[in-house]
Amino acid sequence: MLDEKPIENGSEELKDEEDLFLEQEEEPEQLKDYKHLKARLIEQKKNSYRIEFIDASHGFLNFLTNILLKEKAVEYAAYKKTSLGNPILTMITDGSISVKKLLQTAGKKINDELNAIRDAFSVIK
Repeated sequence: MLDEKPIENGSEELKDEEDLFLEQEEEPEQLKDYKHLKARLIEQKKNSYRIEFIDASHGFLNFLTNILLKEKAVEYAAYKKTSLGNPILTMITDGSISVKKLLQTAGKKINDELNAIRDAFSVIK
C-alpha cells in the first residue's frame, strides 16, 4: 500500500500495481490520445501526505480536492499550484483508510461524474 512503503530520496513515483488509478491493459481507441495521471508521494508523516501531481491542471486538482473533502476519513485536503512546478496536494486523514484507497475512490467518483455529464450531453442533437 502507498502509505506503508518507505520513501527513498525524498520521493517515490507510483508505478505498476501502486498506480493511484488503475489502467486497463488495452485502451479503447478514443482514449489513446489522453495522458495518464502521474503522481509522486513526496512526504508522509503519520496521517499527513504531500503528493505531487505531474502536469495536472487547476481544474483537475480543484475537482479532486472537492471530492476528497466529502470523504469522512479526510480531515484536510488542499493543493498549491505555481507556474514554477507541479501542483502539490496536501492531505490529512483520520488514518482509517489508506491514502491510496482514498485517491482510488476519488478517481472513480470523478470518472462516474464525468460519464454522467457525457451521457447527459449525448442526448442533445
